[in-house]
Amino acid sequence: MKFDMQNKNVFMWMVNKLVMNNRITIRDVAKEANVSIATVSKALNGVDVVKPATKKKILETAERLHYVPNFMGKQLKKVKTNTLGFYTTSISGPYFSVLVESIAREAEKHGYSLNVFISADKKVVLNSILGGMVDGMIGFEDLLNHDDLEAIKREHIKAVFIDRNIQDQSFGSVVFDSFDKGKEATEYLLSLGYEKVAFVTGIEGVYDSDERYKGYRAALEDANISFDKELIIEGFFEETVAYTAVINFLRKFDYCHTFVPLMPTFLPLFAKECTTFCQLDVPL
Repeated sequence: MKFDMQNKNVFMWMVNKLVMNNRITIRDVAKEANVSIATVSKALNGVDVVKPATKKKILETAERLHYVPNFMGKQLKKVKTNTLGFYTTSISGPYFSVLVESIAREAEKHGYSLNVFISADKKVVLNSILGGMVDGMIGFEDLLNHDDLEAIKREHIKAVFIDRNIQDQSFGSVVFDSFDKGKEATEYLLSLGYEKVAFVTGIEGVYDSDERYKGYRAALEDANISFDKELIIEGFFEETVAYTAVINFLRKFDYCHTFVPLMPTFLPLFAKECTTFCQLDVPL
């Protein structure tokens, strides 16, 4: 789903994804494998009367659907907390307060409270998610690696990731129109007559960063402007790192009369500060 801060349906979708009961049942496995419920039960319990080929098909179907039999389902033993967790390494960005408040209001409509966890320590994040502190999680995928996601999936914990294009259908995913916004911002700067538009990167491999960069490149190509690798500034989504990188860039290259930085959306405040000495106009 595309993320739009003004679209309340986005927050409804995120919360509904976590609170709605969409647990896979033995009936679902039987229907998908085209066998009876009794046959599925026997196959999962290791009863020998089920033909090996049929048993193999049932087990593969159950695994594909991420089905956990009742006697194995740890989630059935957990005490429901009626709490959702929002996980992030920082809430300093301009849209975080609106994001958290909107999710909290939507969760409250369903009888859930929202706990905000601010930590860059993966162990803290996993302990709260897997330790039964929340019934579902909303967060950013770069906090966790593939093995962590698999652990969350095995525990049948519902999760929605923001600004990350998660391919695994077990999880929900909400993304920004990062390509379009990166392209539009670059096109705007080019329309003002700037030909040297620098780009401050985020983290390579992160959806938002990659899509913004692609949009930037697309705008240059459409305008028949050659890509200049020297105009790429590595910011890594870290304000201190990006601030230093931009200052060094401006000191190294005499672009003060033409340079307008294209920054990730949560960096404009320090962008203004670090370009003041060049009297640059930084559109927000």
